[in-house]
Amino acid sequence: MMRQFRETHGNLESVIERWKECISECISILCNQYNIPPLEIFKAFPLRKWGFDIEEYGGCEEDLLQNNEDQQE
Repeated sequence: MMRQFRETHGNLESVIERWKECISECISILCNQYNIPPLEIFKAFPLRKWGFDIEEYGGCEEDLLQNNEDQQE
């Protein structure tokens, strides 16, 4: 199965990297063109789990952590 995937799509790491770049571009578009704050995007999707950093999009890590603490209470 993995061999077939590799023959069809190439290196798995490169596929993952392309998807991460696509997601990053989507985050940037939502922030810059639709004026959606990074905090709202990171609240809606588990982006930190996949290695995305809210500060790269103009957000504040402390706000995200505070929001997570508020949800747990």
